[in-house]
Amino acid sequence: MTSVLGFELSRAVSLLTGEGCRLSLLQTASKTGPVGDEDRVIRQRVLEDGTVELVYARFRTHIEENGGM
Repeated sequence: MTSVLGFELSRAVSLLTGEGCRLSLLQTASKTGPVGDEDRVIRQRVLEDGTVELVYARFRTHIEENGGM
């Protein structure tokens, strides 16, 4: 199984489903962090039933031209 830690969520899902993996997706978020624009995988593990669990969070990966966030 390919490690997809740090991958953009849709790319991670595409890679793992292409390998025949059954997935479970869980979203987590920082209570104080900024609202982001891209979902990234922050944890990957295989559950007892063989399902691959991906935990993802939203990150701000694009900075505005005026230097603001």
